[in-house]
Amino acid sequence: MSDLKIHTYPMNIGDWRSGTRKLSLTEKGAYKELCDQYYQDNGVDWDETECFRICSALTPEEQIAVQNVLAKKFHKTGNGYTHTGMETRIAAITKTSERFHERAKKAANAMHKAKSGDASSTATSSASGTATSGATSSASSKRQARLRACHPESINHKEELGAHTPNSSVGRKRTKKPPKPVAPPPSAACPVPPELRKLIADDPAFGPEWCVSYLDPCRLDGDRLMARFHSAVAQLRRCPHLAPFEIVPPA
Repeated sequence: MSDLKIHTYPMNIGDWRSGTRKLSLTEKGAYKELCDQYYQDNGVDWDETECFRICSALTPEEQIAVQNVLAKKFHKTGNGYTHTGMETRIAAITKTSERFHERAKKAANAMHKAKSGDASSTATSSASGTATSGATSSASSKRQARLRACHPESINHKEELGAHTPNSSVGRKRTKKPPKPVAPPPSAACPVPPELRKLIADDPAFGPEWCVSYLDPCRLDGDRLMARFHSAVAQLRRCPHLAPFEIVPPA
């Protein structure tokens, strides 16, 4: 007996009609009830009383119809009744069900392995990326520490100037080389006296590039020029040796 619970089964109309042609209407109803129950329990522990209950045979005529069906269509055994045709169909249904079950089990296992592999590769990639990022950050911090140890004055000066110094590289990564200093054309008016400009250009805290960026109006115009000029004045007034010079705003 199979453990499979069959809730539906194929029924050939031609076979049914040819197989029940000699049965009465009552016997056909009893046979149909017995067939439905046979697919559930394979006729195990059947006797006449159980068959009467299955078919709801209450009257003597109905019980006689059940007895006739059992005699014509079923075979009595030691533990119930058997039916050769239905046994063949039950075996075929069981085999097909087991094949589909194995196929579904393999598909589920393959899907589970694929998900486990994706999760493992994601975790590995994340761990590798975190390690690489940590190593890069650590190396950058070490380079900054060495730079501060070797050139403390230069680093402190750049941090003091901050955003006012165009060549400052503190806190950002330089992507391209700074432009070479370009001397202003003779026709450009400079608001700083030549003597003061030369002192600023020779001063290691400023240099010629600073003069080109902050003092030469030929590179700027309008509001940008005035903003840059006032920033330059604020920085120059911090230097005592440049205080005697008068700086006027550009026209």
